[in-house]
Amino acid sequence: MATLQKSEEIYIKFADLNVSVDSKEILKNVCGEINPGEVCAIMGPSGAGKSSLLNILAGRRTIGVVLNNGSITINGENYSKFHRRKIGYVTQEDIFFSNLTIRQSLEFVGKIRLPDSMKWDEKLTIVDKVIDDLGLRKCENTVLGGDFYTKGCSGGERKRCSIAVELITNPACIILDEPTTGLDSSTAFNLMNTLKNLAEKEKRAICLTIHQPSSQVFHMFDKLMLLCNGTVMFFGKNSYVLPFFESIGLPVYPNWNPADFFIEKLKKTEVQSKMVDGFKIFRNSMIQDEPVRSFVTENDTKCCNPDTILNAYENAASDQYQAVDNKMNNRTKETFKFSKFGNNKNKWPTSYRTQVLALWKRSFLQAKADVFNAVYFTQAVLVSLIGGLIWFNTPFDTNSRVDREGSIFFVMSYLFIDLVFDTIFSFPYEDKIIAKERAAGMYRLSAF
Repeated sequence: MATLQKSEEIYIKFADLNVSVDSKEILKNVCGEINPGEVCAIMGPSGAGKSSLLNILAGRRTIGVVLNNGSITINGENYSKFHRRKIGYVTQEDIFFSNLTIRQSLEFVGKIRLPDSMKWDEKLTIVDKVIDDLGLRKCENTVLGGDFYTKGCSGGERKRCSIAVELITNPACIILDEPTTGLDSSTAFNLMNTLKNLAEKEKRAICLTIHQPSSQVFHMFDKLMLLCNGTVMFFGKNSYVLPFFESIGLPVYPNWNPADFFIEKLKKTEVQSKMVDGFKIFRNSMIQDEPVRSFVTENDTKCCNPDTILNAYENAASDQYQAVDNKMNNRTKETFKFSKFGNNKNKWPTSYRTQVLALWKRSFLQAKADVFNAVYFTQAVLVSLIGGLIWFNTPFDTNSRVDREGSIFFVMSYLFIDLVFDTIFSFPYEDKIIAKERAAGMYRLSAF
């Protein structure tokens, strides 16, 4: 029986990213890195460019979005479509077929995203392990729900299922767009604890955007990026952010959640300019460890002028930059190699036949629940009664021929209209699912 292999470690490095939408620049010289075993959080006010940055890192380009400049490398290699297979992307909206259970949804993903060379029992073993790892065993047979008519899993369980969908293919990096939005503080903490375990125990790289984390959640982050108006205001170890704010004359208020304090300050123009000047010492995360630690210690985290900070940093770091950069490249190139899934050069992991059969089965399970629900059954009974009363005791003679034709037309029209309206009303919801799954490279459009 197959089990999930240990995730390959990958190091994502991005530099000088400039992104625009319809000629409007939304990301300006954004730099940073995502390392295995770390949880990197991106914070900032609405419209800061957080989701746009995640889309670029995950390889999800949307219409109108242009990468004008910059580079993204994975373990020293240029980003390619084959690297995308090692990155799982969990979108903000949890979109599923409402009538399917968690297990049915994950089995579909396993059938369609794991290669045909694997036996079905092996795929089920992987599905079971993911269910256990994310604590979904007690609700694996609960329908996901999510639409107006179907009650199902809670918000936290749906979010865990979204993460499980990406874990099926054993990605080395997981990118999440606001995973705690809409969750209560306890559920958000449990979810973040799960992500932290995935990072520490399995050495996965975790990158996420988040709006208002609790103090407990905030201190789970290993690295933090503060974005505002497309510009990086801070990027570095989470333990450095408080000394950094103190060094530019902005100590966190006593008894305040640091995350709330940062978001409040980022909205002020005068603070933004001060942070941009001060952040020059943290511009390249590869050289933070020794230079910045020694600087913070020597200056006792006292407030000082940004120019003083910059000079001290440059003196401490200039001799080490090239050495650390070379060490980073050598380390990543030695450790990186694709897993047996990621090394597959085929565009699709499964055959056209496998995809069609899996999609047909899923559509059948979704439609079956709709047909046998109470609303649909009641509607069919009422329409039958109305038709029966109207054409009750219609004589079988020539004079009643038109009446009988009317009854046949009524039945055919009802069946046709019912089918058409079901399709019309289901398409907008299914269209979102198709777009999400197609962006993840699950199957051919013609197979759907």
